[in-house]
Amino acid sequence: ENVQKALLDARVELDTMFDESIGMTGSVELVEIDGPEVVLRLRGRFWHKRADVLARHANYLMTVIPEIIDVVIENERQLSDDPEMFDKY
Repeated sequence: ENVQKALLDARVELDTMFDESIGMTGSVELVEIDGPEVVLRLRGRFWHKRADVLARHANYLMTVIPEIIDVVIENERQLSDDPEMFDKY
């Protein structure tokens, strides 16, 4: 639940990635916590490259929750910036 709250806080802190007024529909979701590793899922469209979205969220999570040692993506295909791939994985 700390990770869920941190993800909500990150959405506010990193708000330029989530500007729905210009069609940014992206979301970052918690998939699982495996010990000190957090697995995230990216869905929708972001203002920034998806790899950057993951990196900034990873940095935020590891800063506010020092017990986290790694943040990974559920499926590498979710890092594709091809609009046709946004919600397939």
